[in-house]
Amino acid sequence: MAVEEQDERPWWPYVAIGGMLALALATHFAWLDRVRYPFGAFHLSWSIGYQHIFREQGMIGVLKAWAGEDYYPPLSVSIWGILHHYFGASSKSIPIGNTLLFIPGLLALYDLCWRTTPKVWVGLCACALALVFPHAAFYFRVPLYEIPMGAALVVLIWGMAANERFTRALPMLAASVAFFAGMMMKWTFVAYAVVPLAYFTIDAFVAGWQRWRNGAGPIVTWRQLSVALLGVAVAVAMTAPWYLYAMDPRVFGDAGADPSGGALGEKLIWYLRQLNVHNLTPVTTKALCLCLPWAFFTANRRVSMSVALCALWSYFAFSFIPHRETRYMDALLPLFAYLIPVGLATAGDLLGRFGKWAAAAVGIVLCVATAWTSYAMSFREDVLPLDSGDLRHEDLRCLNDFDAVFTAVTKAAEQYPDGAEVRVATHPLSPMTLSYHVDLLYIRTIQYNADHSRKLQAIGFEPKEYLAYPERMAEADLLLVPEEIWETTPSDLEEVMVNWANTNTPGVPPPPVPAEDPLYRERIAAMFDPIDTMQTECTGPVALYKRKPEIAGTATTRESAPKAVSPTS
Repeated sequence: MAVEEQDERPWWPYVAIGGMLALALATHFAWLDRVRYPFGAFHLSWSIGYQHIFREQGMIGVLKAWAGEDYYPPLSVSIWGILHHYFGASSKSIPIGNTLLFIPGLLALYDLCWRTTPKVWVGLCACALALVFPHAAFYFRVPLYEIPMGAALVVLIWGMAANERFTRALPMLAASVAFFAGMMMKWTFVAYAVVPLAYFTIDAFVAGWQRWRNGAGPIVTWRQLSVALLGVAVAVAMTAPWYLYAMDPRVFGDAGADPSGGALGEKLIWYLRQLNVHNLTPVTTKALCLCLPWAFFTANRRVSMSVALCALWSYFAFSFIPHRETRYMDALLPLFAYLIPVGLATAGDLLGRFGKWAAAAVGIVLCVATAWTSYAMSFREDVLPLDSGDLRHEDLRCLNDFDAVFTAVTKAAEQYPDGAEVRVATHPLSPMTLSYHVDLLYIRTIQYNADHSRKLQAIGFEPKEYLAYPERMAEADLLLVPEEIWETTPSDLEEVMVNWANTNTPGVPPPPVPAEDPLYRERIAAMFDPIDTMQTECTGPVALYKRKPEIAGTATTRESAPKAVSPTS
């Protein structure tokens, strides 16, 4: 786009975007005041480890710790950890970090809309939708990677579009940095990025071929070649060190697992159903389906087609990946937010002046309705009660349970000496812990709270996973047990396992079934004293036990335990 055209843009939309971000951040804080420990808190505890590293060793220590990570790339958690240092170890650092990471994404999103159709309302509607889609509102608040990945993806597309077929170096560098950022958040980012990268590369070659056929120059100019090589070199130089030396080989096994079950049609519509009731809303999902085809008929198809093809490719690619979760579509939310108002504006232009006004009105109504839906799903139980099923986030239903559980465990663990290593055992079999993520939440985050922090090492920290019952109960200082397990019979266990096999995601191991132990109650009563019971909606009553003082335990006798660092120190 010409410089003169760019200079004609009004300044006030950027102020409006800043206001949207501030309002969204205030909403996230209000939500976290109600639910202290969010979904995905394993990553929150991981980020607090980076807080300690940054405090003790600075950025050099953080970069050294990167070399000790595997499986999950560490960019987001290290940023959250640095924010913990400045704002306190709190889940509120998560929306702050995600908002900071999302700012470039919103600016790129607005610019892409302007390049496609220079209407202010289109860009503002896109930015608003990207912030208020139900899953966007939810995942801004939790320590997972899809929201910042979405920002990296839209910046990547903007950089590839704005480099004007590899003739402008700065946008190319922005695309390289965005690729690095996305890959250092989660390795699946490459699945989203492959189509826009290929699309703009092919577009440049086609334009060069036409230029060569017309005798106007070579297919690839030296300028194009140098800019492209610069972008590739920067992306590879920044991304390769971690992937070559630190990446866990399990990633490749996960990527090549057996295909998920189900017929072809079921695979293709699974994510569409999730978009309808979780990621978006029923209305915005239908609007997306109606507006997406118009991306192929805009005045600037070079930009709009890249977004549409990226969204379509990612949808179909992830439909066939063995492990499916609703949040895997969340990195595409900025793209969906682009496609809806752009499609409305393109269709409205065909209907003259009335159509243009009608398109803007529909876009504004969609934004307001979507914002209200997200607000109701988060705050208005009188509008959407907890038992309202698919209208409420699947991940929200049990979040309040964890606050009581974590508070009780942390309070009990604080009674031990500062340097002690407190071990917590939890019974793994309950309807709640059949969930992979909740299993992580129970086991790893409770481990963090009980241990006070992960133990610092020369290049990072090493998580310990010794929290399982019944094998390690004898080593536990604290024992967390869902009370419902008392009544479990072998036939109940068999039914649970059959249900898990029929409904859970292929590739995820089944829940461990404890050996039948008729002396279960007696064993616990002989070794532990009850100290608390938490009433939870999803798991029922959860009992917390503390080892009897006359029974030799681990917290006060393990002299070899490394000194723990308190999160509040």
